[in-house]
Amino acid sequence: MDIVLCTDNNYAMPCGVTITSILENNKKSSLVFHIVSMDLAESVKDKLRSISSIYDNATFKFYELKKDFIESYNFSVFDSQYMSVATYMRLFLGDILPEDVTKVIYLDCDVIVRKDLSDLWQIDIENYSIAGIEDLYASSQKFSIFKFLGYDESYKYFNAGIVFINIEYWRKHDLVTVFLDYFKKIEGKLFFYDQDILNGTLYDTKLLLPVKYNVHEYYYRRRTKRLGNREEIAEAIEDPAIIHYSGADKPWMKTCMHPMKEEYLKYKSLSLWKDAPLIWKKNTFQEKYKYYEKKILMSLGLRRPRYYKIKKDVATGKYTFR
Repeated sequence: MDIVLCTDNNYAMPCGVTITSILENNKKSSLVFHIVSMDLAESVKDKLRSISSIYDNATFKFYELKKDFIESYNFSVFDSQYMSVATYMRLFLGDILPEDVTKVIYLDCDVIVRKDLSDLWQIDIENYSIAGIEDLYASSQKFSIFKFLGYDESYKYFNAGIVFINIEYWRKHDLVTVFLDYFKKIEGKLFFYDQDILNGTLYDTKLLLPVKYNVHEYYYRRRTKRLGNREEIAEAIEDPAIIHYSGADKPWMKTCMHPMKEEYLKYKSLSLWKDAPLIWKKNTFQEKYKYYEKKILMSLGLRRPRYYKIKKDVATGKYTFR
């Protein structure tokens, strides 16, 4: 099974925790981790490689893209505090990976894998360019992402944080050129970075997957119960195969209140980064004050939590949201 992660020095620890979660739940599979990086320090590569001394089913391969190569295309991440131009590296996977790699599971580094990935790996994507999960957050914005990207909303919009990619298809159709031509066509105006490029070019050749393979942060928000398949979402939230911490507050940050934060910390404690401290996003007095104020108000019932909880009725199998 071929797994791809794109990272840089800032995301070394989250990358290592993601890999640890995969290995803990896929011990019967032979896994090759293709780490695509940008100016990644040798010490970080060595630490990632050392994971294979703990898990004998893991092999690591590294691919280096220079920062000036990515920046030469004038890609932008605006003023994002948790994104970098490294996100665009996945557009070049068809050219970067060896010829014998024909399909890959791509994962962002803010992800925890809780289940065996064999079922996902066995899905037939021969006639598809990519397989992913619908992104409810992007689809729910006041502006029309579909009108902006130039295709009909009936095709929907997928989240690119966890995708099953048909690399053979990408090479056959020279999709690197397609991606770059599209980026020029829309004059680099993107809301969701390379995810917009992938959706704008692959909308009619993609396969949509079950929610459980990418339960991203938006699915846990209270408003989500009014969107999508309620029962499928509830089941996925209760027992996700893959958790995607896609919000601005990441689980390695003190301010994160994601309901599945403890799940992330569990795998962090099993990783080589178990002693790495949680961080403040901005490390300012105002940020800390707001965080503790919010916690106190919620504990007193004076502020409604951002996320809802679900409960399954054992007798009926139905879910209630609260």
